[in-house]
Amino acid sequence: MPAVDQQCRSSSSGGIDSGIDSDERSSFEDERRRRLAQLAPGLAHEICTPMQYIGDNARFLAEAAGDLRGILSWYQACLRVLAGKRHPELLEEIAAMERKVDLEHLLAEIPIAIAQSLDGIGRVDALARAFKDFCEAGSEPMAVDVERALSIALAVTQNEWKSRGEFTLEVAEAARIHGPPRDLALGLVEVVLAAAAHCGPPGAAIAVRGTRQGDRIELVFSAANSASSPQGSRSDPCDLAPARRLLASFAASLEARTDGDGWTFHLALPLNGQAGPAAAPARSPGARR
Repeated sequence: MPAVDQQCRSSSSGGIDSGIDSDERSSFEDERRRRLAQLAPGLAHEICTPMQYIGDNARFLAEAAGDLRGILSWYQACLRVLAGKRHPELLEEIAAMERKVDLEHLLAEIPIAIAQSLDGIGRVDALARAFKDFCEAGSEPMAVDVERALSIALAVTQNEWKSRGEFTLEVAEAARIHGPPRDLALGLVEVVLAAAAHCGPPGAAIAVRGTRQGDRIELVFSAANSASSPQGSRSDPCDLAPARRLLASFAASLEARTDGDGWTFHLALPLNGQAGPAAAPARSPGARR
């Protein structure tokens, strides 16, 4: 039986880490735990906020349903009495009952409450799925969808950038790159957090624009209303070493540029996977007020 290379060891998820020694693997896991510890309180807040209005709306619906059942039962009784007769006093009682339960308000608000509840459930589901994918990203190299990886990074960092209003994602082509999903997930989180802190003036919305440049896809993180890419200083506004280290397995390049009026971050990833047809732009959920 051929000898097994000593550098190939089983990973904690049951896969194989090729060419990564135990110290480096431990460093990756420490980085993941550090970032998860930082993000967990914000994620908990993002989950609790929609759950709160889901609960409020559910209680409203329960009370409203009771009122509706009462008035509908009243209508049925009245209709039996009114059948073939004229009873003005009974008709006035019906009108008074409608005013008492504010029937017009109930009929207007119940659909809104249901829609908000469904929206809240959708937000919680999307956050939970993104957080699960982020936590379970493995170290075994494989084809990774860039837009999906960006969407996950935006979801798990939402509490860090939501004061910006929104973080818009526009990727012109459905691109796939090859490498460890874990490294890409953590690296993109670092870049998103840097962009949230340094792109444009405080409070400005941020956009990520992805375009294919030959055999690579270039992602530009900038203020949403920025019409051009700064060509001035390229000194980093923050520590980008962790992001560069995490993205090194993809042979990625990461630059920060500024002309004195906010920063843009340029991330180039070689397309050693396959690029697909154009995908519709995706928009991240805006911050709730």
